[in-house]
Amino acid sequence: QIFSSEGHPSIYGKGKAKEGLSLFGIMDNTSSVVGKRLLREWFMRPSLQTAVIKERLDTTSFLLSIDFVDFVNSSSSYNNNNNNNNNNSSNGCEFIKTVQSILRDVKDLFFILSRIRAAKSSYTDWHNLFKTIYSALRIKKLCKSLPENDLEVFLSIEQYINEDLFILAAIIHDVVDFDESRSSG
Repeated sequence: QIFSSEGHPSIYGKGKAKEGLSLFGIMDNTSSVVGKRLLREWFMRPSLQTAVIKERLDTTSFLLSIDFVDFVNSSSSYNNNNNNNNNNSSNGCEFIKTVQSILRDVKDLFFILSRIRAAKSSYTDWHNLFKTIYSALRIKKLCKSLPENDLEVFLSIEQYINEDLFILAAIIHDVVDFDESRSSG
């Protein structure tokens, strides 16, 4: 079974259904709502284009082949979750874990921006927007430390995560006083 929803475990039956034992449930190691939504879409509408499938496989192979020791030595600022620089791992699993930890701060931009556009935004919306932008910038910096490649995902990151996002993050940081906003509600 590809998808299987189970009722919420609450005795009152309130809350969202959760994914049961299914192929999607087994394969879902996403770190963000956006990633989960994209993976679900890929399961529901798998690509029939061999170029897209090959690109995804090439990207996965590339990420799993990264020598994390070299990565740590070239990018020590991303070693927050792994204080052991003597890691002898010869694959990209640690790199992927680092990316996943950053992606946990990526929020649903469509939802956030629709609330901002409707003038119904809160401290949480602005904070989540800032964290999402900051996470995108961290992902770009992280990807720049990788060996050169011509994979589409990295070309897209280079193209779309640009100086404008850095400027936007700086403006939000300068305009929104997060500490005061959090304390005042």
